[in-house]
Amino acid sequence: MHLSRFTPLLLGLFFAASFMLLQYQHLHISHSKISVAGEPSTEVSLPYSLKIPGKQILHLDADIIRFPFSTTTLRIIPDDCIETLLVNGQFIDLRALKGRCDWSHGMTVDLGDRLHHGTNRLEITVAKKDGVGGINVFGTANLLTPWHIALSVTAMLALFGFILTLSRRTLELPLRILLGLAAVLALHYLSYTDYAVRTFDLLISTGHLDYIKMIAEQLRFPNPTQGWEYHQPPLYYLIAAAVYAFFRAVALIEPMTALQLLSLSLFIIFLYYGLRILQAVITEPFLRFIAASLLVFWPSGIIHSVRIGNDSLFYALFAAALYAVIRWKQGSSFWPALVLAALALITKANGIILFGIIGIVLLNDLRQTKNFRHFFRMSGLATVFFLAAFFVNFADNIYYAATQSGQDWLVSNVVNTINSKLFVVNDPFHYLYFDLKTYLKEPFIDAWHDRYGRQFFWNYLLKSSLFSEFSFPGRILAASVMSALSLLIFVYIGIGMMHARRRQADFIMFSTLILSILALLLYRIKIPVACNTDFRYIFPILIPMAFFFARAIEHFRHRNLPVPFALGIATLAAFDLGTFWLFF
Repeated sequence: MHLSRFTPLLLGLFFAASFMLLQYQHLHISHSKISVAGEPSTEVSLPYSLKIPGKQILHLDADIIRFPFSTTTLRIIPDDCIETLLVNGQFIDLRALKGRCDWSHGMTVDLGDRLHHGTNRLEITVAKKDGVGGINVFGTANLLTPWHIALSVTAMLALFGFILTLSRRTLELPLRILLGLAAVLALHYLSYTDYAVRTFDLLISTGHLDYIKMIAEQLRFPNPTQGWEYHQPPLYYLIAAAVYAFFRAVALIEPMTALQLLSLSLFIIFLYYGLRILQAVITEPFLRFIAASLLVFWPSGIIHSVRIGNDSLFYALFAAALYAVIRWKQGSSFWPALVLAALALITKANGIILFGIIGIVLLNDLRQTKNFRHFFRMSGLATVFFLAAFFVNFADNIYYAATQSGQDWLVSNVVNTINSKLFVVNDPFHYLYFDLKTYLKEPFIDAWHDRYGRQFFWNYLLKSSLFSEFSFPGRILAASVMSALSLLIFVYIGIGMMHARRRQADFIMFSTLILSILALLLYRIKIPVACNTDFRYIFPILIPMAFFFARAIEHFRHRNLPVPFALGIATLAAFDLGTFWLFF
């Protein structure tokens, strides 16, 4: 038995060990207890939120565990204001510290020599105003210490080697290298991005975390009409709750970090199947490499790779299902495509797109073969899987909407609770017009302010495809350059679509791209809110986008047009370098 057979396992264990040791750079918070308005304290898990109305005083008692290589920095996110902070009985002067009442970013405080190695006592008093209140506390690491750098490099090398060896039988070497580099870049981004940064609806009351914790701690599902994210289908939350509960029990790493690591793993799976699709449908190695580099280094992918939420599982399942559709048309079984599409639909409503793709492919087959018996048999199977998954996803929402205790069959009680300032103009002009000046002038997009172009469907879609709804204040130049480069990339993708071949692969890629954009368009028309145009809802169309970009490069090469050919290659190279510039 060759040792090489165990290489992926050994590298995986090496990565896990080094990643776990990295977590000991952070101060660890344990045995958290909260008392409200002087009542007896109860043990809670952080972050903690209080949903009762009115003004309240929250008092947190917890242990701070400092390991030999831990930093002494603590981050506290209060809702609404920190009143007092004590460490080992010593009051910390809050007057010189910023963020005492910042419920979004919080306050960072270096406790210095007030901490000793081992267990320390932490006491925090928070004043809650009207509405939801709460507190979150966690340690932060110094990224520039020799210990952190050594462990980070070790973890990155182990992860890179793990991916290269694990995928050696299914991906060609250049694609394996690209996949490994993308994973390393995402891991580096994780090293300085905690779970509260650049996330969607995670820490708000009845958000993703409350959903996960309800399953993990109370072993029940939420009422979809009673929460902001409670209308979401259950598959991701079941998996996340299991991860959360396991790491809370074993205490190897923080449960929230474990959830980020779950997202990173699912993102790597998404890229893996995306690369397998490109390898299956593009014949030339050079063009495969071009398409793959666009896919793996797309900037919003790195952002989404460590966000906690059901998007990460949806991306992985969508890519796997699309790969199964490709394999089905190349002669493999139909069943994997149906199963994976159904799993995607019980992860997120966007999974309905996959059944649309399957339906379009079946209709195209019928047009070509006129085999009605085959069409009805395959369509019947697809309908059974679709209806089963649709029932799991929407049955409760439809029930509550029909009994008038819910507000909408698609998003349950969310519609009427959306802030009115997020709504945008819902007319043909704002769906057809593209504001080029604003796109180039403003590096990022914002769901709240018109100056960033949020009123225009295409501005929001294309800009959010780069950076989602987030900003990088220290990387404005990089974002501006990438925005300009992205316009050339989108033009090349359009040219590639115009020169699509009469092949099954081109047809599937074209259908995936168009159907996904159409679904997003209908979603914004139904609920005309700026953020409903966020590219994250259809993020997997990066796979057909990469495919058609390579198709454009191929077209220019075959037509012997060296200038647009070289310009496309140079634009892609500069864009990929911009991604590294953005995240390092």
